[in-house]
Amino acid sequence: DEEGRVYFHNASTGQSEWRHPMDDIFRQIVDYQRRVVASGGFWQVEDEIAELEENIRKDLADWMELFDEHGEKFFYNRKTDESRFDDPRMAVYHNLYQRIRMVAKMKERFPLLARAPRPEE
Repeated sequence: DEEGRVYFHNASTGQSEWRHPMDDIFRQIVDYQRRVVASGGFWQVEDEIAELEENIRKDLADWMELFDEHGEKFFYNRKTDESRFDDPRMAVYHNLYQRIRMVAKMKERFPLLARAPRPEE
């Protein structure tokens, strides 16, 4: 801006923010790494991501891709009766994919922890 401060602008949505759009995910990834090191393996984080993915599937199951009378694609939620033109799956799956990718990078960085067996419960 005119004062030299950095902000982030999303050209698709027209929204601007002072924080980086990936800031929350970055903080969660840092938390993942701390937990992996403290617990001695990736099993907790992997379980959490698998549960997150399953919840995302359930949440998105009510969305349908439809076309209006002009042939324009839109998305409709049967449960909430919400309609929108942007695909609700895009942002959600993008965030999930980023988590999965970052955990894969962590496994490269911590190969011994990546191979650590799950403890007996």
